[in-house]
Amino acid sequence: VREGIHRVVIERLDTSHEIRYVAEIGRPLPLHVGAGGKAILAFMEEAEVFSALKTVKMSKKQFRCLNKELEDIRTMGSAYTLGERLPGAVRFLHPYSLTMVWPSLLLMCFAWNRG
Repeated sequence: VREGIHRVVIERLDTSHEIRYVAEIGRPLPLHVGAGGKAILAFMEEAEVFSALKTVKMSKKQFRCLNKELEDIRTMGSAYTLGERLPGAVRFLHPYSLTMVWPSLLLMCFAWNRG
């Protein structure tokens, strides 16, 4: 959920799989980095997005790229990132409902086997 200029994990489902990502409940994370934050930003009012990002140090080009990503997220209705916040992890998120994280190597193996 959004908390000011950050996002915070409020709940998680643990797994018994050996390879797992454990989100720390209550830890503030930046809104502009990762699928979770971008999904939240994408569905905020434009003025709120500007207000949330005004303290973030990024170039005009980075800001334009982020806005394009947010536009794409709005169109697709979901967000995904590859190693953006957590190296080696792929993250897929549908805003306010479902987040999945898995190792990028696993995704590559899956794609290879389907090809």
